Amino acid sequence: VQTCALPISMSNRHQPTSTERPECMSVLSLLPPYTAEDVKQAYFEKVKTTHPDVGGNVADFLQLQEAYQQANEYVDFRKSRMEWLAAHMEQYLKQSLVVDELTRLGGRVETQEIDWHRKAFGEDFSQIMATIVSIHLCGPEIGDEVVEFLVKEHGVLHRLRILDLRWSPIGDAGLRCLRIFSGLRGLDLRGTRIALQPSRVVRWFPKLQRLGIDRSNVGLVERLRLRFSDRH
Repeated sequence: VQTCALPISMSNRHQPTSTERPECMSVLSLLPPYTAEDVKQAYFEKVKTTHPDVGGNVADFLQLQEAYQQANEYVDFRKSRMEWLAAHMEQYLKQSLVVDELTRLGGRVETQEIDWHRKAFGEDFSQIMATIVSIHLCGPEIGDEVVEFLVKEHGVLHRLRILDLRWSPIGDAGLRCLRIFSGLRGLDLRGTRIALQPSRVVRWFPKLQRLGIDRSNVGLVERLRLRFSDRH
């Protein structure tokens, strides 16, 4: 299990200069100094041409949304470092409790620091902002209570990208509950009781890049149809 230890020193070792523009600000076409209003206005201007409803590219729009979120975090941090730290420390402690519980259940959890956080805020602060990106909960002992726990803690797991539930007794009802994790890139359901059509599962997780369904209750024809489809 990869977790983040609470940093002893909160010194900001690296203060970005005016020439070191965060990538999120570059996406928004902003130059320092940055304010929350600047970020908001730049985002709304970009949305006018980037949103898919006006002919924009989906990937570009998702990148813009991510940049908007990052830019707001950056501005908040620069405005009041201690207020920012207190808010993120609370989230960090909640995440630590989730990691401990998943470990107790026999799971393996991976966290990830974001490069731009490290460059903008320093190593110590970036550790606090590390988020859970991968959860592996495999085996017959993983029951419905585990699914309920994951759904309950969705707020802490909002950046979850890989969920591995191999050889667990999860079925279609449990998978329906997990639709809340729509940002998943990888979902491993090999050896489970899943019987839903893979095409429906893919619609539930639109960012999915890898889906494991071998040795599940999904029929062979459906598995082959998904494997040889244009999209996958």
